[in-house]
Amino acid sequence: MTYLNSVVMVALVIGLSGCAGKTVYVDRPVEVKIPVKCQVPVISKPKQGVNMSESMLSIKEYILKLEAALEVCK
Repeated sequence: MTYLNSVVMVALVIGLSGCAGKTVYVDRPVEVKIPVKCQVPVISKPKQGVNMSESMLSIKEYILKLEAALEVCK
């Protein structure tokens, strides 16, 4: 019976000491990068022109501004 009690006690001591939390001290600052949502500038929508070619130029200019604004996030 004493043999069984000693085995249980040793197993209990080993089990409890193995689960104890260990404190880790850091002696220098650690850089942690946090993702930040990109701020895209607001661009006014294209205006309808007098004729089709003016409207298409306005749309093309709008697309180029959007692409330039999205380059900020890359």
